[in-house]
Amino acid sequence: MDKKTLEDYFKGHLTGEQQEEVMQWISEQGEGWTDAFIQDNWDRPVHLPPPQQKASIKAKVMENIRSRQPLRKLWLHIGRAAAILLLLSAGAWWWMQQQPSAPQWHTVSNSGGGHIMLRDTLPDGTVITLNEHSSLRYPSSYNKKNRTVFLTGEAFFEVHHDKERPFIVKAGNASTRVYGTAFSVSAYASSGQLRVGLQRGSIGVISDTAHEEQEKMLVPGELLIYNKGNKTISIEHQAPEKLGAWTTGKLVFFKTPVEDVFNQLEQRYDVHFSNDHGMAERTVTATFDGVPLNKVLQHISFVWNIRFEQRGDSIYVK
Repeated sequence: MDKKTLEDYFKGHLTGEQQEEVMQWISEQGEGWTDAFIQDNWDRPVHLPPPQQKASIKAKVMENIRSRQPLRKLWLHIGRAAAILLLLSAGAWWWMQQQPSAPQWHTVSNSGGGHIMLRDTLPDGTVITLNEHSSLRYPSSYNKKNRTVFLTGEAFFEVHHDKERPFIVKAGNASTRVYGTAFSVSAYASSGQLRVGLQRGSIGVISDTAHEEQEKMLVPGELLIYNKGNKTISIEHQAPEKLGAWTTGKLVFFKTPVEDVFNQLEQRYDVHFSNDHGMAERTVTATFDGVPLNKVLQHISFVWNIRFEQRGDSIYVK
């Protein structure tokens, strides 16, 4: 019996008649062949088949024995069935080891619910702070060959230095490669912009959909803004300490489009803005620390001559 036929048998690729032939061949080899096969494959990591699969294997073996063998020889074939079942289990382990395993993912999320900030520490010692309605996920292989995380929303990173394993943040259409640093990434799906601000250290940002895929290197105090609409990148300058100020619970806006301001206010104050006016060119630069919503709206109203009317949890822009 050739190796490929045996592999196809364990994978379930053979027809009923072919399966009968292989099973008959296995039963004729005796316990020595079974022991040798198990010995050859015993040092492979064991992945047990699901319980229903093992039950199905056992049922098929016993059904085959009952249908093909006289009752007076049943004692002999029960012994053979036990050997075959053991072989099938070892074969299933061996075959499953050859299949690529699905990656396991770990997720850290801050869904809000009264928690403005959520701090956590990754396996390598990197500290992350998640803003409201943000989540971070990373594979179980994190910190083995590299350190890649996937961000939705906004997070501040204090990266543990490791020159052998680069730290990479994938958010939206951009990847940020870290060279030992503290920085902030804002990548809410509802926002028209993706922002990466560097507080200290050094980072490089690559946009997957920008006109050019050259890595943009930032120095402390620089804020990279990627416009999702026209796929352009601009670099703004801001005091480094301001770039992580939101981690203290403050509302921080820096040349932030009014529509994005409304989105953040919706998350923070659990309201809904109804706006039918075009405000693409209007931005807000301000910091609010523990103030009620009406104070924020008063500031925006004064700067841009916008009127607001609140009805319940809905705010209409006039």
